Amino acid sequence: MPVGVKYHPGGDHLRVLQLGLLTERTPPKRYGAIGRILDALIDGLFDLGQEVDLLATGDSRTRANRLIGACPVPVQGSAGDLETAFEIVQMHAQEYDLVHNHNPYLAPLLEDLQGPTVVTTCHLEQPEIWKLLRRQQLVAISDDQARRLRPQTVCAVIPLVVRNAVYQQDFNLNRSDFVLLLAKIAPSKGVVEAIQAATQAGSRLVIAGPIYPEDRGYYQQYVAPLIDGNLVVYFGEAIEEERNSLLRQCHGLLFTSLFGEPFGLVMLEALALERPVIAFNRNAAPEVIQHGVNGYLAESVDDMADSIRRLHVIRPADCRSSILRFGPHEIAKMYLDLYRTLVGSKSDRLSHAGGGTVIIVEGRLDHDDKNTIVNRLTQPSSFSRILTTAVGASEQITCLTIKMANLEPDECLVCWDSSGLLPRVIRAATHCQKFLHIKLLEPERERVNDQAVLRTGQAREVYPVLVLSRELPVAQLADQIVGRLKIQV
Repeated sequence: MPVGVKYHPGGDHLRVLQLGLLTERTPPKRYGAIGRILDALIDGLFDLGQEVDLLATGDSRTRANRLIGACPVPVQGSAGDLETAFEIVQMHAQEYDLVHNHNPYLAPLLEDLQGPTVVTTCHLEQPEIWKLLRRQQLVAISDDQARRLRPQTVCAVIPLVVRNAVYQQDFNLNRSDFVLLLAKIAPSKGVVEAIQAATQAGSRLVIAGPIYPEDRGYYQQYVAPLIDGNLVVYFGEAIEEERNSLLRQCHGLLFTSLFGEPFGLVMLEALALERPVIAFNRNAAPEVIQHGVNGYLAESVDDMADSIRRLHVIRPADCRSSILRFGPHEIAKMYLDLYRTLVGSKSDRLSHAGGGTVIIVEGRLDHDDKNTIVNRLTQPSSFSRILTTAVGASEQITCLTIKMANLEPDECLVCWDSSGLLPRVIRAATHCQKFLHIKLLEPERERVNDQAVLRTGQAREVYPVLVLSRELPVAQLADQIVGRLKIQV
């Protein structure tokens, strides 16, 4: 299909761009649930006849119609990597009806995306990000997470709660005598609690998961002394084939997360292989585990130890049948219904675009000159508050975009720009109710037209520019800025 042409064969067919992580392949070779969930969703949408492309690492493996490599192999996910990914999304945005984001750290940049509807699934517990998003529709992955999101975020949460998808795996009836913990080695995952429960129950425990640098101290001080290589075994980080093998062999899975885990895909992976799950009775676990049917909900370490002793009571067939509603087809159908609803009501959803006034001053000014201009804006002023910010690095663009999106109608943000990042700043500012761009020319520079052209992907947007000479006294500069602002208002 030619770049820039949106595919519309008619009916309810949609063209969707899925945004994966940059820090791991889709699906991942090792630890990480988001890529496996995304891979299952793409398969489900593809089977439903939808046009689905994926932006992810270039080494990803997918059934999507097209893989757009934001980077050849996984990267660290720095600000520069995210900026590059955003620019690629922006370049292709007009080809799609909807962009579905699964990368929490890319979400703030997508506030600046023009064109398609944007959906972000909240795979991780990142309230500091979710509460800042206004132009995207958030999707919770559990009822428990939705309850936590609604009071925190200024963006409406979609009432439909879409849960994680998991493949129906092949299974066998050969079980070993150990219980399994599949999790990174970290305090939040309850590793010590899992060891205590298994030891108290007299059961072998195999632990498989990565140890990240920030958690190595926890492992060495609290976990390593409890590992004897016999009753408590640390397997290391398991690749995909090893994960599935461990799940097939284990007697049951322990899910001991101690923090606000939004879901827990590993519970579904175990149940799909007819392995029961014992989880602490918190967060989303009660939405998956039916106590005494496909596992147990434990209130304490002692309770979990008692549940381990009763694992033989759970019937394997009940585990498998309990997760049929989480299959790729079922989840893809829920998302597709959501996509159609959002695309159909796009004009209504976008009516809440950011308010307030943004003034961008491009050129060099000293501290006293900046204060003079701000003071002039306040005397007299219809603004309830005037904010100022300096743009000097790529990482600050994301913060600046969020500030603009959160401006109230009677607030003003003055941006001092000497960064060379002007196009990105302007794209963010044009979302606001009022926008004024001031260009200060040094004496040796020739005068330019009072218009400038900004290229946004394939689009050309013309925006007004007030060109002023830097030779003017700063008081006169301030008066001209206020005068032009009154004309615009």
